[in-house]
Amino acid sequence: MTPPSLIAFNSFRARRRTRQVYSQPAFRHFLALERRRTVHSTRWFLLALVRLQNCPGETGTHMSPALAGAVFSSLAGCTRGVDFIGWYQQGRIAGAVLAQAATPPAHVADRLAVRITQTLCGALPGDVSSRLRVRIVHAGRITIRS
Repeated sequence: MTPPSLIAFNSFRARRRTRQVYSQPAFRHFLALERRRTVHSTRWFLLALVRLQNCPGETGTHMSPALAGAVFSSLAGCTRGVDFIGWYQQGRIAGAVLAQAATPPAHVADRLAVRITQTLCGALPGDVSSRLRVRIVHAGRITIRS
């Protein structure tokens, strides 16, 4: 008999291939699993966070379903290394976990932030893309691109 946790994990892996957008609790759960896995292996990951900002210092503006769909579609397609996507903060901050085989050099996070920003700006209306904020987190290092 297969343990329930293995069934859940296999189901997660199968859905991951279809780029399902996970809710905040599910995304945070899988993110925690990825962090624990990283501690015990040489496999690293980058976390891309995307939010819209109306005012400086704001944590993020609520995204409409249409806007969120465009953001997640662009996130899933901007690089082939996306493991899973979902809400880091439900309705406000979209997230994507990108697998890395080894510790990437610092410039990789910078280039990835630029690439994601350019992809999203091309897919979103101009008034929305000007409020776009992309953050790439890797091993405590944060890169912010406007």
